[in-house]
Amino acid sequence: MTTVTDLTTLPEPQEPASGKGRSRKLLVAAIVATVVVLGIEVWFIFWWRRGGPRRAITELAEDGAVKLVDAALDE
Repeated sequence: MTTVTDLTTLPEPQEPASGKGRSRKLLVAAIVATVVVLGIEVWFIFWWRRGGPRRAITELAEDGAVKLVDAALDE
């Protein structure tokens, strides 16, 4: 039986992993981040060229106008 004051033995510290594994993970992370950023950029350019901002503002204005007319007709 062990008492509360007995010390437990700690496992031996392991040597850190070699730098090759870490650099490989960093490389994969950098590639994934680059692909994601390029994908967002391509989507944004496509959205912009198809009139994205103008279309978004037009839709907001139309929704607001419809709500305003509905409110005016209700009264």
